[in-house]
This record gives sequence, structure tokens and C-alpha cells, in this order.
Amino acid sequence: MQTKKYSLPFQELNYNLSDIYTTLGYQPEDVPTHVVELVSEIEKIVPQNCEIVGGYCLYDSIQLEGNRIKVKDKYLSVNNIITKQIRGSDRLAIFVCTIGDKIEKLSRKYFSEGDFPKGYIVDTFGSVLVESAMDIIQQQLEKEMKRQNLKITNRYSPGYCKWDVKEQHILFSLLPDKFFGIELTKSALMLPIKSVSGIIGIGRNVKKGAYLCHICNEKDCLYRNLRKE
Repeated sequence: MQTKKYSLPFQELNYNLSDIYTTLGYQPEDVPTHVVELVSEIEKIVPQNCEIVGGYCLYDSIQLEGNRIKVKDKYLSVNNIITKQIRGSDRLAIFVCTIGDKIEKLSRKYFSEGDFPKGYIVDTFGSVLVESAMDIIQQQLEKEMKRQNLKITNRYSPGYCKWDVKEQHILFSLLPDKFFGIELTKSALMLPIKSVSGIIGIGRNVKKGAYLCHICNEKDCLYRNLRKE
């Protein structure tokens, strides 16, 4: 198993405010003025509330058995939506990324003060930013694999594409203990909350294609809202 770790400066994140507005449920051209003002205010205080770290562990030998992925002596029971997309992989990257707990604490502070719009916008920033951070880590993985004449798939996370979120426990058993300080509750909630985890397939005959949102019924999926590819 190989491990790669990253610490990312906020300035490297490639997000734009249209991502925030879309996640809030607005079309970028139809955002109310007061929402634009609140988002602009929150954006100024977000950078000092992010501590961005993440990375992945590479497993060199995996097996696909039906809708299960065998990694060492563990089985990840993913949905066929995912197995179809990573078929052809002979390696697997198991990733995690977090922006820390300051964002969620700031969001809770606003909620506790009764300022629900700001609390919700801060929370939305956290969701968008951690995915933006993971985009960078995925790009670094893709570059590294390209040097080895290998390709990667899209990334997939428990809780999406009908992959049971309880599988987080198996996923985390394949990572170093408290990798980047991220822990799981019994219900498979990651702490800090603004964290992501999942898998990326690697091989010579795989590809990173469009997400198959049209066959998934997950209404609150951030990928559905943001993915353009």
C-alpha cells in the first residue's frame, strides 16, 4: 500500500460563486440581491476557517466480484452503477479529504444566534470547498498515474450512487487510523463533517466519463448539482 498526503492552501481551490448559488438552489442569473450580498460577506471569512488536508492510499491488487470489490481481505459492497464504471481497474485509490471543523463550528454559531441564512450559506461553502479540494487531489492522482501509463475513473463515495453509507466503516478500515484526523461515528458520519471519502479506479483500460446522474435517484447529491463533465 502506498500513501500520498497533501496540505492545500485555500488559494489553490478552483471554485466559483456559481457553484455556491447552484448548491443553494438558484440559477446564477436569478440570484436575489440580498443573497448575493450575504454570499459575498461569507466568502471573505471562509479562507481563515479552512484547514485543507487530504490524500489517498493506493492498493495494487484488487478484484471485482459481482457488485463487490475485494481489497486485501476486505469487501466493498458497491452498487452496480459503480462497478460498471470501474470495471477494468486493477488498482484502487481510497481517498479522504477534509477542510477541518472550523467551518461547521462557524455555521453552528450562526444557527445558534438565529441567523439561519448565514448558517446555511457557510454550510454550503463547506460542502463546495471540500469537493473543490478533492478535485485537486484527484487531478494529482491522475497526473501521477499518467506517468505510469495508467488512467483513472471518476471518484465515488459511500452514500452516493446507491452505495450504502454504512460501507464507510469498511472503507476506513483500509486507511491508516485517524487518517488526517478524520473519524467515523457509529452511524458512519465523518468528523469533521466537511470531509469526503471514497474510491477511484486505476488501470490501463478505464476512463473518467460522465457521472450517470440520470439513473440515480439521490436528490440531494452535490455531484448532480455541480458535475459538468
